[in-house]
Amino acid sequence: MEASIMFKHFIITRMNVDWNLSRHRHDRNSYDFLIHRFNLFESICYPSVLSQKNKNFTWLILFDAALPIGFKQKVESYCSNSSTIKIIPVYIQSKTTLLNTVREIIQQNISSETPYLITTSIDSDDAISQNFVSLIQENFNNQDFEFINFPFGYLYRIKEQNLYLREWLTSPFYTLVENVNNFKTVLQYGHTVIKNHKNRQIITKPVWLMIAHGENVRTNFDVSAAWQPLYRLGSDFTVDLEFPSKSRSYYLKEILMAIHQVYASRKKWDTKKVKIRKIINILSPALLRFARKV
Repeated sequence: MEASIMFKHFIITRMNVDWNLSRHRHDRNSYDFLIHRFNLFESICYPSVLSQKNKNFTWLILFDAALPIGFKQKVESYCSNSSTIKIIPVYIQSKTTLLNTVREIIQQNISSETPYLITTSIDSDDAISQNFVSLIQENFNNQDFEFINFPFGYLYRIKEQNLYLREWLTSPFYTLVENVNNFKTVLQYGHTVIKNHKNRQIITKPVWLMIAHGENVRTNFDVSAAWQPLYRLGSDFTVDLEFPSKSRSYYLKEILMAIHQVYASRKKWDTKKVKIRKIINILSPALLRFARKV
């Protein structure tokens, strides 16, 4: 069979549904909250998914069933404006029905002759590189059950306008490849538990971008994250963010300052080993990736 027949790939993004969040349903559907979330989605997640070089996937975007009509109209515009990617809005009644609802939608959109299912989780305020989907599908190998993870990605802190390199063996940009018989989907498993299951770590240059915007529920600062010059983002990520413009000479100055800060750090988590790792990542992240592969 051709790969496109062997599997069906779904990207799943949660917008304002109840999923281990502390916000009351009324708050998740308030105008101020939704304006903020939709603005983040439209400037970060939406353009990065639409710019995928491989468009052989369906995008399920999950919304609370009580989403106000004005925002539902905005959702419909996402679907109608995307001619190359199939976008399906999924309206969830409650946390207890979420998984079953998603499975029902997938079942309706997958052929009975397709033996494998791929599901990928991406948050609504994060971005993926243009090759993200291609890399996932290149690692499809008729797995009956296996998680795929890309350890290397970026964290961008909007307020400070600083970029950091992260290495995360259980990142929230995770994928599950499984047999369609009694499939579960990636949402059945939290990203932190994939280490307890069969998983494949794909060592490649950073392919995901987390955004710390001040209202993240769980995006905490990673003490092992290494500062990066912004130019390393390159053109891999299609996002609508205003990054500061700096000269190469200014970046060189920043690199030297960042190395000095790591070297001089007296923070308890900055052990000698962590410092060496951070400095290598500041100077040349490719060296660490090469070491990982070896």
